[in-house]
Amino acid sequence: MANNLATNPIILDTAGATSAVSNPITVTSIIVNASADTWSCVIHDKPSGNIIFQADSSVANHRSIYWSPAEPITFSGLYWTTDTNIANVLIYLK
Repeated sequence: MANNLATNPIILDTAGATSAVSNPITVTSIIVNASADTWSCVIHDKPSGNIIFQADSSVANHRSIYWSPAEPITFSGLYWTTDTNIANVLIYLK
């Protein structure tokens, strides 16, 4: 499956340029689903920009994480830079 930036949630399965959103987005939650026990996911607001989300694990059978801020957060953009053993990332928007 390819990245789908035109849905809510945004569905990411490949890091890099095809994960880029250059306009402001308001995030209500992020779900990361890993494909192995050791995984890492880092999302920036633009290439080489500020980290807006980071999750890592090396715990056996800990293959998903859910993050939801108390209030929706607006970021200037989105760029998924680190995709180590990630099946997909779901980014829910306001």
